[in-house]
Amino acid sequence: MITARAHLSGHQREAARKRTVRDCTVPPNLATRGSVITIDPKSLDLLLPFLDRNTLFRHHWGYRPILDSEPVAPSQRAVARKQEWERMLVRELEPELQGLWRDAKREGWLRPSAAFGIFPVQADGDELIVYDPVAFIEGARGTSLPVRSRFSFPRQPEDGSPRNKGRLCLADYFRPIESGEYDTAGFQVVTAGAIASQTAAKLQQNDAYDRGFKVHGLAATVAEAMAEFIQQRIQVAMGVPKGQGLRYSWGYLACPDIADQVKVLDLLPRANTELGIALTSGFQFDPDQTTAALVVHHPDAIYFAVLGGDAITDEAAD
Repeated sequence: MITARAHLSGHQREAARKRTVRDCTVPPNLATRGSVITIDPKSLDLLLPFLDRNTLFRHHWGYRPILDSEPVAPSQRAVARKQEWERMLVRELEPELQGLWRDAKREGWLRPSAAFGIFPVQADGDELIVYDPVAFIEGARGTSLPVRSRFSFPRQPEDGSPRNKGRLCLADYFRPIESGEYDTAGFQVVTAGAIASQTAAKLQQNDAYDRGFKVHGLAATVAEAMAEFIQQRIQVAMGVPKGQGLRYSWGYLACPDIADQVKVLDLLPRANTELGIALTSGFQFDPDQTTAALVVHHPDAIYFAVLGGDAITDEAAD
């Protein structure tokens, strides 16, 4: 799949921003000194409300409702498959999850951890300037406020397609540098822990393929649950209303450049020094059940893709 970046002048970028994203109230808390949290295996139940069972069972474990004989009518097939899925949930999948969850708590192979922080930011066209939070807390402003990083995000091209009508770019959700005002963004790195990956690999090496496969799938789901848990912590710390804003992970179409994850680790060094999270030469995380994300507080934030006409053609051909 091909991504495209539209190159606009500063005037064009600001015009696009004004058309698509309104200014909103900036949260009261613009910066923190950063935090690290690890959930003890005995406290894993904290993540149960965030666990996406549908993704776990269908995507990671690969279960589907299969009927011995399917009704001819499509409406009847849909009802029969739903009933079979509900039966599987009660008799097979939930009991299997509960058993694996108990084992994880007892054996300690799930140790979800996170490093996260809130940073003062400003948008500069399609870029997000990230400033030093400690200096900001201590009162530095303007030219005396050190820049910690810059992220360049792609903008939807003006190609006439409905999907690109908004001409959106992630930088649009933050106050522009021309305003002279500071905004805020959350950054987080979360992991299910190295022990989960090691446990899954060891099980598969010992021919326990099914259990190893399910341990791996559960660890991936727990990493996503931890990401949502930390996102809520960040939003509470910012002081934004519950449910406002979104989390954008690198590698998806609004922020596709996974090389930017190097910058995220630079912003959150304790992810490496205390949690052991690192990047490979291909910018993949180690441990592999690890994700990095940008937390946006803007109430109008939506998920969107940045695709040009050639990408639409490629996507349709896949």
